[in-house]
Amino acid sequence: MTAQAAQLHGPSGSGLLEGKVVVITAAAGTGIGGACARRCLAEGAQVFISDIHKGRLEHTAEDLGVASMLCDVTHSGAIDELLNAAEDAYGPVDVLVNNAGLGGNARITDLNDSDWDRVLAVTLTSAAADGPARTRQRRQHRLHHRMARRARPVPLRRGQGRRHGADPQRRR
Repeated sequence: MTAQAAQLHGPSGSGLLEGKVVVITAAAGTGIGGACARRCLAEGAQVFISDIHKGRLEHTAEDLGVASMLCDVTHSGAIDELLNAAEDAYGPVDVLVNNAGLGGNARITDLNDSDWDRVLAVTLTSAAADGPARTRQRRQHRLHHRMARRARPVPLRRGQGRRHGADPQRRR
Protein backbone atom coordinates (compact mmCIF):
# COMPACT_ATOMS: atom_id res chain seq x y z
CA MET A 1 0.00 0.00 0.00
CA THR A 2 1.40 3.39 -0.95
CA ALA A 3 1.86 6.14 1.63
CA GLN A 4 -0.99 8.10 0.03
CA ALA A 5 -3.28 5.05 0.11
CA ALA A 6 -2.35 4.37 3.74
CA GLN A 7 -3.24 7.93 4.63
CA LEU A 8 -6.53 7.62 2.75
CA HIS A 9 -7.54 4.17 3.98
CA GLY A 10 -5.87 4.06 7.38
CA PRO A 11 -3.56 1.26 8.53
CA SER A 12 -2.91 -1.47 6.00
CA GLY A 13 -5.23 -4.42 6.26
CA SER A 14 -4.57 -8.11 6.36
CA GLY A 15 -6.67 -9.02 3.33
CA LEU A 16 -9.72 -10.11 5.32
CA LEU A 17 -12.04 -8.96 2.53
CA GLU A 18 -9.79 -9.76 -0.42
CA GLY A 19 -11.94 -10.39 -3.48
CA LYS A 20 -15.21 -9.57 -1.69
CA VAL A 21 -17.77 -7.06 -2.93
CA VAL A 22 -19.06 -4.72 -0.22
CA VAL A 23 -22.01 -2.32 -0.59
CA ILE A 24 -22.35 0.41 2.03
CA THR A 25 -25.37 2.69 2.39
CA ALA A 26 -25.00 6.23 3.74
CA ALA A 27 -21.28 6.16 3.03
CA ALA A 28 -20.72 9.72 1.83
CA GLY A 29 -18.68 11.92 4.09
CA THR A 30 -16.67 11.34 7.23
CA GLY A 31 -19.12 9.32 9.34
CA ILE A 32 -19.41 5.61 10.07
CA GLY A 33 -20.27 4.73 6.45
CA GLY A 34 -17.20 6.51 5.11
CA ALA A 35 -15.02 4.85 7.76
CA CYS A 36 -16.46 1.44 6.83
CA ALA A 37 -15.69 2.09 3.17
CA ARG A 38 -12.11 3.07 3.94
CA ARG A 39 -11.54 0.04 6.15
CA CYS A 40 -13.09 -2.36 3.64
CA LEU A 41 -10.81 -0.94 0.95
CA ALA A 42 -7.81 -1.42 3.24
CA GLU A 43 -8.89 -5.03 3.74
CA GLY A 44 -8.93 -5.63 -0.02
CA ALA A 45 -12.65 -5.37 -0.82
CA GLN A 46 -14.21 -3.89 -3.91
CA VAL A 47 -16.45 -1.22 -2.40
CA PHE A 48 -19.65 0.27 -3.80
CA ILE A 49 -21.07 3.20 -1.84
CA SER A 50 -24.43 4.93 -1.82
CA ASP A 51 -25.98 7.94 -0.17
CA ILE A 52 -28.89 10.33 -0.61
CA HIS A 53 -26.61 13.42 -0.70
CA LYS A 54 -25.38 13.76 -4.29
CA GLY A 55 -22.52 16.22 -3.75
CA ARG A 56 -20.99 14.40 -0.81
CA LEU A 57 -21.43 11.05 -2.55
CA GLU A 58 -19.63 12.21 -5.69
CA HIS A 59 -16.81 13.73 -3.62
CA THR A 60 -16.38 10.62 -1.46
CA ALA A 61 -16.52 8.22 -4.42
CA GLU A 62 -13.88 10.25 -6.23
CA ASP A 63 -11.64 10.44 -3.15
CA LEU A 64 -11.87 6.70 -2.55
CA GLY A 65 -11.82 5.67 -6.20
CA VAL A 66 -14.95 3.54 -5.86
CA ALA A 67 -18.21 3.12 -7.74
CA SER A 68 -21.26 4.82 -6.27
CA MET A 69 -24.95 5.41 -6.74
CA LEU A 70 -27.41 7.93 -5.39
CA CYS A 71 -29.97 5.95 -3.38
CA ASP A 72 -32.94 6.72 -1.15
CA VAL A 73 -33.07 3.57 0.99
CA THR A 74 -36.67 4.22 2.01
CA HIS A 75 -37.77 2.86 -1.39
CA SER A 76 -37.30 -0.89 -1.81
CA GLY A 77 -37.06 -0.46 -5.58
CA ALA A 78 -34.05 1.78 -5.03
CA ILE A 79 -32.39 -0.93 -2.95
CA ASP A 80 -32.95 -3.41 -5.81
CA GLU A 81 -31.34 -0.92 -8.19
CA LEU A 82 -28.43 -0.36 -5.82
CA LEU A 83 -27.66 -4.07 -5.51
CA ASN A 84 -28.02 -4.58 -9.25
CA ALA A 85 -25.68 -1.65 -9.99
CA ALA A 86 -23.11 -3.02 -7.54
CA GLU A 87 -23.35 -6.46 -9.12
CA ASP A 88 -22.98 -4.95 -12.60
CA ALA A 89 -19.88 -3.07 -11.45
CA TYR A 90 -18.12 -5.77 -9.43
CA GLY A 91 -20.04 -9.06 -9.47
CA PRO A 92 -22.17 -10.72 -6.77
CA VAL A 93 -22.43 -8.75 -3.53
CA ASP A 94 -20.88 -10.51 -0.54
CA VAL A 95 -21.48 -7.91 2.18
CA LEU A 96 -24.18 -5.29 2.61
CA VAL A 97 -23.65 -2.69 5.33
CA ASN A 98 -27.00 -1.08 6.20
CA ASN A 99 -25.52 2.09 7.59
CA ALA A 100 -28.37 4.47 6.77
CA GLY A 101 -30.10 5.85 9.82
CA LEU A 102 -31.51 8.99 11.34
CA GLY A 103 -31.18 10.11 14.89
CA GLY A 104 -30.88 13.81 15.30
CA ASN A 105 -30.92 15.88 18.42
CA ALA A 106 -34.66 16.07 19.05
CA ARG A 107 -36.23 14.22 21.93
CA ILE A 108 -38.61 11.48 20.83
CA THR A 109 -41.49 13.30 22.51
CA ASP A 110 -40.77 16.37 20.36
CA LEU A 111 -41.03 14.57 17.01
CA ASN A 112 -44.15 15.12 14.93
CA ASP A 113 -45.70 12.25 12.99
CA SER A 114 -43.90 13.15 9.77
CA ASP A 115 -40.47 13.25 11.45
CA TRP A 116 -41.17 9.99 13.27
CA ASP A 117 -42.22 8.25 10.03
CA ARG A 118 -39.02 9.44 8.31
CA VAL A 119 -36.80 8.18 11.14
CA LEU A 120 -38.48 4.76 11.02
CA ALA A 121 -38.37 4.60 7.21
CA VAL A 122 -34.64 5.34 7.02
CA THR A 123 -33.52 3.48 10.13
CA LEU A 124 -35.76 0.39 10.28
CA THR A 125 -37.85 -0.07 7.16
CA SER A 126 -34.86 0.31 4.84
CA ALA A 127 -32.99 -2.46 6.66
CA ALA A 128 -36.02 -4.77 6.46
CA ALA A 129 -36.68 -3.87 2.81
CA ASP A 130 -33.26 -5.04 1.70
CA GLY A 131 -34.15 -8.59 2.78
CA PRO A 132 -36.31 -9.46 -0.24
CA ALA A 133 -34.00 -7.48 -2.55
CA ARG A 134 -30.95 -9.28 -1.19
CA THR A 135 -32.68 -12.65 -1.43
CA ARG A 136 -33.52 -12.11 -5.08
CA GLN A 137 -30.04 -10.80 -5.84
CA ARG A 138 -28.25 -13.64 -4.05
CA ARG A 139 -30.44 -16.58 -5.08
CA GLN A 140 -28.31 -17.52 -8.09
CA HIS A 141 -25.07 -16.82 -6.22
CA ARG A 142 -26.08 -19.13 -3.35
CA LEU A 143 -27.18 -21.86 -5.73
CA HIS A 144 -23.77 -21.74 -7.39
CA HIS A 145 -21.96 -22.04 -4.03
CA ARG A 146 -24.30 -24.79 -2.83
CA MET A 147 -23.60 -26.81 -5.95
CA ALA A 148 -19.86 -26.25 -5.54
CA ARG A 149 -19.95 -27.45 -1.91
CA ARG A 150 -21.81 -30.61 -2.89
CA ALA A 151 -19.24 -31.34 -5.56
CA ARG A 152 -16.39 -31.59 -3.03
CA PRO A 153 -15.08 -35.05 -2.19
CA VAL A 154 -16.28 -36.44 1.12
CA PRO A 155 -13.61 -37.64 3.55
CA LEU A 156 -14.06 -41.25 4.52
CA ARG A 157 -12.52 -41.28 7.97
CA ARG A 158 -14.28 -43.44 10.49
CA GLY A 159 -16.87 -41.60 12.56
CA GLN A 160 -16.67 -38.31 10.70
CA GLY A 161 -20.03 -36.68 10.16
CA ARG A 162 -21.78 -38.77 12.82
CA ARG A 163 -23.26 -37.32 15.94
CA HIS A 164 -21.65 -38.29 19.20
CA GLY A 165 -23.12 -41.59 20.35
CA ALA A 166 -24.87 -42.37 17.07
CA ASP A 167 -25.08 -45.96 15.97
CA PRO A 168 -22.56 -46.43 13.12
CA GLN A 169 -24.74 -49.17 11.55
CA ARG A 170 -27.81 -46.93 11.39
CA ARG A 171 -28.39 -45.27 8.03
CA ARG A 172 -30.02 -41.88 7.76
